[in-house]
Amino acid sequence: MLIHVEVLKTKKQNKKNKYLKFFFIILIILAASYFIYKEKHNIYLFFRSLFLSEDIKFIQTKNQKIESELRRIHELNEEQLKQLNNQINDNINVLKYLENTSNNLNNIYYYLSLSYFYRILINLEFSKEHLIKQILIGELPPIRKDKAQYEKDIKNLQIYTKKFLAIDRENNQEIQLINIISDILNNKILTKAYYKKINSINFHSKDFLNLYYEWFYLVLNSNFGDIQKIQTYFNNQPSWEFHPSEKLLIEANTYYYKKDYFNLIQTFQNYNTQIDKNKDKWVYLEFLRLLTETYFLQKNYLFTQYYINETEKMLQDYSDDFVKERIKKIKEKLKAPY
Repeated sequence: MLIHVEVLKTKKQNKKNKYLKFFFIILIILAASYFIYKEKHNIYLFFRSLFLSEDIKFIQTKNQKIESELRRIHELNEEQLKQLNNQINDNINVLKYLENTSNNLNNIYYYLSLSYFYRILINLEFSKEHLIKQILIGELPPIRKDKAQYEKDIKNLQIYTKKFLAIDRENNQEIQLINIISDILNNKILTKAYYKKINSINFHSKDFLNLYYEWFYLVLNSNFGDIQKIQTYFNNQPSWEFHPSEKLLIEANTYYYKKDYFNLIQTFQNYNTQIDKNKDKWVYLEFLRLLTETYFLQKNYLFTQYYINETEKMLQDYSDDFVKERIKKIKEKLKAPY
């Protein structure tokens, strides 16, 4: 009888142990599943990091597709822009993970710089209209979407371009260019240092970045009065196509910053004889504003007042807040005692 009881107890104990083991196995499976679900992104990146060279080649191929889409960005709808942004975000996530696990930092910083620059291109309105506005009045391309995200991207772009240039300053014109652009967008000011840097880059390629190189090349050379470079640019089949009236206006703006007022006035006379003023009213208005400021700086107040009157007549048909504000300030200065 005692032996039978002992056997029953042993069976019950074994059954209990079996259930406990089964319970613990289920717990381990659930815990592992939760961990995998929670850390799936990092696990995915870990396995991708085992194939670093393949990943870099994959990102390079993906970048070519991203750039082909960015070339026609003004044709993309909201859904296409969202998909493009997701592709860039995926690149950034992979590269930032690889940054902590790889010694191949040169490539990683290079592609991170490009990726953040792509995101900025999606967020900013780079159009010919805004290019001319930046040349004439210093207005940066407007933010189209997320201002907070844009500001984060600018900071990250500066970090990674500078990290790359700390490793390889001499051999990569692309990152030197992106670094100049990021500094200008971040600091919101043009300095002679940027003017010298943009002209030190030998960027004659017709690839994707050339459009943005020419943008800041024009802005800086016009705002530092380098008329020779501006005229040479117009004669060399540029990527940005300007109407004859727009070319004359950019030249006039360059003469203004060069303080070559004689040639500025000559440029206006060329405009008067060659261009229909009713066709591009905003161009004519900008010419009037430049002439008003030019004669004011020369202390020729009779002509200043004449062009103030002409500008104000034009403003009745074609309103422009910037021009209004500039004319208002000149009028206030004319009234002030000298």
